[in-house]
Amino acid sequence: MEIIDTHLHVSPDTANGCDRVHDDLTMHSHQSGYMEPCVDVESCIALMSRENVSRGVLVQPNHLAYDHRYLSEAVRSHPETFSGIGCVNPVAQEAPRQLEALVLEARLSGVRLRPYMYRSYGLADARSFPLWAKSGELGTVICIYMAWTQAAGLERMLRQFPEVPVVIDHCGMPDLSPEKREMSVGAILRLSEYPNVYIKVSGPAIATRTDNAEDCASAFIAQLMGAFQASRLMWGSDYPNSAGNENYAEALNRFVAEDGDLGLTDAQRQWFLGGTARAVWGFA
Repeated sequence: MEIIDTHLHVSPDTANGCDRVHDDLTMHSHQSGYMEPCVDVESCIALMSRENVSRGVLVQPNHLAYDHRYLSEAVRSHPETFSGIGCVNPVAQEAPRQLEALVLEARLSGVRLRPYMYRSYGLADARSFPLWAKSGELGTVICIYMAWTQAAGLERMLRQFPEVPVVIDHCGMPDLSPEKREMSVGAILRLSEYPNVYIKVSGPAIATRTDNAEDCASAFIAQLMGAFQASRLMWGSDYPNSAGNENYAEALNRFVAEDGDLGLTDAQRQWFLGGTARAVWGFA
């Protein structure tokens, strides 16, 4: 069974020539002083190899903002292993041109929008329409890092640009607390009505360490499976950001194990762990 990890971050140590930079949009991670851990591309490949993960999607780290030198070189050097997702300022006039350059020159496969982290930009901001139109023209993927409360704004964009494949990072960041669970999960499940939407099962909502949280996460993943079906779900580790919650092998084994708590069939597992990613990113 082929396994594709759809959410990996690689970056060099700051001493090796790639500066940590700030975004030109206000993002809470920078304000809080959070700095993502660094894992270089060769270490990432070695980790994947140990767990029989054949391919991966490299997502531009937040702390590198729009400096795509390292990401582009990683994809160019390992085209048989990696696809890449960059970042642009979606409301900037030059965003469509920047997307085109990332795809045609840097050999990336699309961009990630991060409304979860912005104060000055909403998902349905009309200034981002040209970027979405350009993505449809180029046939590229748009990944969305959003909060579940932003799902309504995304629906507007999905109606406006039904030809653009949209991958929602980290399950849409649901709130699985007893007070918010029904509302937040409902907002995400409604997105299954749009056939161009895919869910990346990754991030803090599923990286759990307590029995109660794990039960909630498993129930949520089962709901996603029922609404979207396995052919629109994909696994992502969020490594190395996820390392504080669970190690790479643990994160993967939860879905690979035939006796796991999710009760996936062989066909579901094949779609979820590789088939969906292959279809969306066009891995040869």
